[in-house]
Amino acid sequence: MFGSGNIVEENAVIINRGPEALIIGDNNVFEVGSVMEGMKIGNRNTLEVKAHVKSGTWLGDECVIGTVCATNENEILPDRTVIYGSRGDRRIFTGSRANQAAVHSKHLEYLMQFLPKYNHARSSS
Repeated sequence: MFGSGNIVEENAVIINRGPEALIIGDNNVFEVGSVMEGMKIGNRNTLEVKAHVKSGTWLGDECVIGTVCATNENEILPDRTVIYGSRGDRRIFTGSRANQAAVHSKHLEYLMQFLPKYNHARSSS
């Protein structure tokens, strides 16, 4: 199941490695080269450049997996977990994500406006 308002950038990979349906919530961002192999991802998450959500992992809502950071396999991350830095440090974000929601909305608006103008893909017929 793939929710609405998700942004999947170039070379991002989303793979279902399990027997059950992969669930992806709404308004997530999969940045360049990120890999999602987990079982479930909630809403408003960001997988930064080359982030890796490993097999069997569940992400809550509003999590951020930092650039080149990874989860462990088969773990459950609570809402607002942030994985960051070269050592994969973790914390729970306690601030407001209102600005991030506004930026995501603008990003979607921009893509919907400009992609149709510059996408010259041929129809399959």
